Amino acid sequence: MSTGDGKGEGKGKGDDPYWDTAPALPGIVGNARWELTEALRNDRLNAELVVPAFVRLNLDGGRRVADIIRFLADKPDQYSLSDHEMDALVTEAELPREGADIHAVILCRPDAVETPEWTVLHVGPPQSRSFRGDGAYRGRVIKRQSGDLCRTPVMGIADDGIGFLHRRFRRADGTTRFKGLWIMHSGLLADDPGPVSGASPLFGIMLTEGDINARLASGRSEEALYRQVNNGVFGPAPHKSTNHHTAHGTHVLDLAAGAAPGEDMADVPIFGVQLAPTSIGDTSGRRLDPDIVLALRWIVTRALQMPQRAALVINLSLGSLAGPQDGTGLVEAAVAAEIARYHFYSRHAPIRVVIAYGNARRARTVARTRLKPGQSVTVDWRILPDDATSSYLELRTGKTHGGDIAITLTPPGGVPVLALPAFPAPNVVWQYLTPRGPAAEVSLDPEAQFAKTLVTVAATVADAGLPTAPSGAWTVTLQNTGTKARQISMKVQRDDTPAGYRRMGRQSWLDHPTAWVFEPETMALTMPGPGSPITRKGSEVAYSGLSHASVYFVGAARPDPFVQGGHRPSPYSAEGDLPPPTSPVLSARSDAGSALVGIRAAGVLTGSTARLSGTSMAAPMVTRRLLQWALSGQMTAQVSPVAPHDLAELTAVLNAPPLPVADVRLGRGTVVA
Repeated sequence: MSTGDGKGEGKGKGDDPYWDTAPALPGIVGNARWELTEALRNDRLNAELVVPAFVRLNLDGGRRVADIIRFLADKPDQYSLSDHEMDALVTEAELPREGADIHAVILCRPDAVETPEWTVLHVGPPQSRSFRGDGAYRGRVIKRQSGDLCRTPVMGIADDGIGFLHRRFRRADGTTRFKGLWIMHSGLLADDPGPVSGASPLFGIMLTEGDINARLASGRSEEALYRQVNNGVFGPAPHKSTNHHTAHGTHVLDLAAGAAPGEDMADVPIFGVQLAPTSIGDTSGRRLDPDIVLALRWIVTRALQMPQRAALVINLSLGSLAGPQDGTGLVEAAVAAEIARYHFYSRHAPIRVVIAYGNARRARTVARTRLKPGQSVTVDWRILPDDATSSYLELRTGKTHGGDIAITLTPPGGVPVLALPAFPAPNVVWQYLTPRGPAAEVSLDPEAQFAKTLVTVAATVADAGLPTAPSGAWTVTLQNTGTKARQISMKVQRDDTPAGYRRMGRQSWLDHPTAWVFEPETMALTMPGPGSPITRKGSEVAYSGLSHASVYFVGAARPDPFVQGGHRPSPYSAEGDLPPPTSPVLSARSDAGSALVGIRAAGVLTGSTARLSGTSMAAPMVTRRLLQWALSGQMTAQVSPVAPHDLAELTAVLNAPPLPVADVRLGRGTVVA
């Protein structure tokens, strides 16, 4: 048992688990620390271990972007840049934006993440890759675009399973509308994926327009071509989305920009990023966020290299639950930075980013309460017995350090107990040690202006020889030992398995004796009770705190003739956090009704269709309307992030005047196809 003075007891007593401190990893905290530790322990990676570091360059004391480029070039055994990242950096060096923060994504050896040259914002999950180290590519300066705005906008998408050969994504002459497709993969290429002439990304392959057209002209079936690419990139990996009838990204892209020959949308070029299967299939923690940022930077860089200024609309129909939700998290900061970068180098061409609001309203992942001095709250964190991935729980105390919030964590069975008088100090890591190794971890994970304690629990089932954590109720108690009332929150990170993937993660959830009362919508005891710390508020996507005139968050709706306006929120569509009050900007009909859920769109192969549901399908409905608005020539740049959304644009997207005040779940109106 561990006492409040930080001393572990019971150490070394047979096979009994115990709590003890562990060494910190410089510059690598929170989810990234646990993921790196697991990768090293599991020894599953067959090449040099590297991590993507998301950094802000330290341009002070006379240091310039060019100096940092030389610093990277001098250490090819420690750092690597993708070609598009090098393009972005050399452009910032030659055409600097005065006063702008300069960001970069750098592939680093884990022991080289921290350096005075930059400030680390986030470290992504470890990747299996060898450094190129040849230093041959020096980057191309992206000239500031000029001239009139192109009438045809550009579509960007980051998603899973993008059917890039589908007829709905071709021009009238049968050639592809894709200007480029990055197929991400977290490991080394397995085999020959066919024609690949694109520049090197960080990991995976990039197909150019010519590569895709060569496949279309080959005479081989779409199915055979997808299998060649997938086997070449992913090898024997268990899931390859475009080998299946239905793929999330294909469905989303069809709703956003799919077109038959002759339609206006058939001329809209596409930049696509198919996110890594490891990030899609294992949603535990925040593995998805780094891929989204990488995709954003690639899409913006490639769009800036188009020969003419054009409006750019990017669809993000995937997201995580974890993060500060105040606009300062990794993805929010990246979206705002990429919007500013596109505005500058395109000479204020319009850009819009459309994000699904989230489906976690009923996932039981949030608890929140206000503790007066001396008060405490206890919540059970229920972890399932067949969870093959790690589970994460965030503990927050608002915008100050948790020095007066005591934490007691009790695993299933009652012992051993970890009792801490306050949030852990920086660089202090507590581990739940078993004979096979650490099975849980508690550490401070500073993020923006918050003090966050991250509780990590290992898989409850694992390969032989690897540590596992006990399943059941992990009891978490927080007590206010200070003299002022404190707002505290608990938030479970996402850990489900997407449809079609091999069952790995199982979503853990929060429980409380007063939590569940009768809910008419479900006819069951599923609604958080009055006075319970469990809440549905704050169940939206973690990026929802980003308030920007160029960003649209989209909720899901279904028709209901018995309510005012003819629509009600779909049951899963998230509720915004309070305070501050947040809501989606708009919603879209993504369910045909209460009995027939989902909306029909393209399957992977030409001619096939599928029906999928969720805010993931609502977002591309808004994306499509924005592309149509851009095609009309009336979309304008929204340079100021604090400006409200353009009223004429909202009216055009909705085909009706928007509501004067946003509904907490439907936003300012519902888009109907």
